[in-house]
Amino acid sequence: MKAADQPHRFDHTTHASAPPTPSEGHLSRRLPMSRLALCIACSLPWASAALGESKSTNMTSSELSIEEIIVTSTKRSQSRDDFAGSVTVFDQQWLAQQQPLTLQALAGNTPGFNIIDTGSRNPSPLVIRGLRFAGVDANDLGGDGGSVARYIDDIPLESYYLPPDLQVLDLKQVEVLKGPQGTLYGSSSLSGVVRYETNKPDLEEYSTQLNASVSDTAHSDDTGHSVGLVSNLPIAAGKAAARLVLNQDEVAGFIDNDYLLSGPENDINDERGKQARLSLRWKPVDALTLDGSYHYQDRFVGDRQASNEPFTDDPYGASSRYLQPADTKVEMASISARYEFEHVAATAIHSRYDYTTQRQADQTDFLLGYGEFYSSYDNFSALTQSDFDVTKSSTDLRLASRDDSAPWQWLVGAFYSEDDIEGDIVDLTPGLDKFWGVEDEPLDYYGEQTEHLTETAIYGESTYRFGSRWQVTLGGRYYEQDDDLQTCSMFPLYDRLDGYEPALVCDADNESDDGFLWKASAQYHAQFGSRFYAVYSEGFRRGGSNALPVYIEQNRTYQPDYAEHYELGFLSGDLWQNATVNASLYTIDWQDIQQSATVEYYPVTINAGAARSIGVELEGRFNLSDHWGLQWGAAYNDATLRIPADDAFDLATPGQSGDRLPGSPRKQWNIGLDSEHQFDAFQVDTLISVMSLGEITTALNSNIANYERLPGFTLLNAHVGAQWGNWYWAVDATNLTDERAITGSRHESEYGPQGRFDIITRPRTLALSVRITL
Repeated sequence: MKAADQPHRFDHTTHASAPPTPSEGHLSRRLPMSRLALCIACSLPWASAALGESKSTNMTSSELSIEEIIVTSTKRSQSRDDFAGSVTVFDQQWLAQQQPLTLQALAGNTPGFNIIDTGSRNPSPLVIRGLRFAGVDANDLGGDGGSVARYIDDIPLESYYLPPDLQVLDLKQVEVLKGPQGTLYGSSSLSGVVRYETNKPDLEEYSTQLNASVSDTAHSDDTGHSVGLVSNLPIAAGKAAARLVLNQDEVAGFIDNDYLLSGPENDINDERGKQARLSLRWKPVDALTLDGSYHYQDRFVGDRQASNEPFTDDPYGASSRYLQPADTKVEMASISARYEFEHVAATAIHSRYDYTTQRQADQTDFLLGYGEFYSSYDNFSALTQSDFDVTKSSTDLRLASRDDSAPWQWLVGAFYSEDDIEGDIVDLTPGLDKFWGVEDEPLDYYGEQTEHLTETAIYGESTYRFGSRWQVTLGGRYYEQDDDLQTCSMFPLYDRLDGYEPALVCDADNESDDGFLWKASAQYHAQFGSRFYAVYSEGFRRGGSNALPVYIEQNRTYQPDYAEHYELGFLSGDLWQNATVNASLYTIDWQDIQQSATVEYYPVTINAGAARSIGVELEGRFNLSDHWGLQWGAAYNDATLRIPADDAFDLATPGQSGDRLPGSPRKQWNIGLDSEHQFDAFQVDTLISVMSLGEITTALNSNIANYERLPGFTLLNAHVGAQWGNWYWAVDATNLTDERAITGSRHESEYGPQGRFDIITRPRTLALSVRITL
């Protein structure tokens, strides 16, 4: 029987209102690997000092100052004072106080940035300034949403097959650029960029740090722990060095399940991980720097961070019939060369990203919703297993001016990348084959996907200063992209019941496009270092192929969606002594939005409709005294559907004008109180932080079956550390009030009372850590 004769197997993920992603019981198109395009909404939002400032405990209050912040996400080192746009910079000290560092902590302390937290098993979609159209669900085999690019140094991560819990250690800083960054970063930077910058080898000094920690999580019977090492090894003084980072950790689970067919188990969502990074640096001459790095992470997660309280009557109780583990491995490597001529710096970077994932999920309740074929078997159960391999290689070549004092600054570059994806998904129904008299194997469904993506681009930005007050920046990017996709599927149990030998049915297609993106900004330097700026920018997500049977002529491909972004901002500089206050006001027009629809029972991605995001963001820091500082931020965002899709489309999630975009909170705020105190023999540092996220909706409107309003929540975290000689001790508390907040869900409308669940925040966790420097 052909795939087209089995519509129920091809639309069980089409409730999401963005391009469909492969669910763990179905192989379908996933949004990012196909091309999404010209989304002209790049605005380098406002440079926020709030989290990138450091404190000095030896200054008087009249001497306290905010240290200069260097932004590297602009692909050349640039002072924040020369950057017209919005960027939040997390410095090394703040990062060290986050144990472990999570995307939730980064987003919670960045106004205008939030994540749809799905726990450690699945990737968490990233949302900057409200640009998200897909519904809020489990995000099985999904990615980060395809609208926020993530980089580790200069290694781009593939946006749709991402490790669920990528842990990056030994960081120098993290930068979050808010607003589309299309001219410098191309596709997948529709609404912003998150860039992790690692510590590089020191050519002069030997150093080794050993660290260990133990942790206790509420509602868990287990104890977590981690051990690690960071070692810097000069090989030839001033010429070459290596830096080694090793870490191993176990995280306690807190979800119990009394409904497993294998018997009850506790703390099923435990985690085990190993991380390693080796970095090399060689400077054969002063003008030439060669860097190489290799990153490795292997992580196993036992089950979802989700419970089904309405069914189990237990706020931390799950109801699945099978365990749902995920085992992921990530390897990243890069090599770069930088040569500094008298007036120009030349940089060449080549990188490779490899990601593999194997996982299992309970599919019972979803299939039971399709009637007697499954439910007639009293002992029916089903599980789905998937195996995906993803590689991404990229090359970036660029030239940049070196003289920061010159009135004209410029950057030009060329970029090329290739993505390859191979994966398969199977649905198993134990016992059903024998029940129907087909005693071969209980293989209900098999699907596989192969895809090859390429992107070629040239880009550039140029800044000119007019006197001491004005500077103007113009940027552009020309890109070409190509997507080859093939999907195959078969239904062995159905075929054998009908007397046929199972055979794969394959569909393939190709989509190519090109385009040009613009960026323009102007900045006025007022008195006391304060600045006003205006930014226009464009961004996009690439389009792609829908891989339909040859007899279907319409909607075989979909085009890029794009956005236009306008922003006005103010940065206080030294206008107020010991304080900074930054503000921005923006609007983003999102057009030709990629949405999920159905063509002759096949899920497809179409371009339809438009949305608008309007918002304001505030951020700042106050040095209260010699020893105390207060950092804060707040954001209001109104992201709504402006023009719904035409009724001619068979949409999975039809919208109406004025609908609020799913997963986007209107209100968000954070505040943190930090201190440093020097005593005779030791130094103490503290940080108490609160981050609050407003209500989100899971779909466009209440006419959609899986629509819910998830209440907002507030998390309180605390850190106390003490340095005594070569020893550093710390106590960290996350979610100190033990709030059980729901961050996502899988709805009863498709999965029934037992198959639904709520994804919840990790309960209160207390950790004691120690670090010794040798």
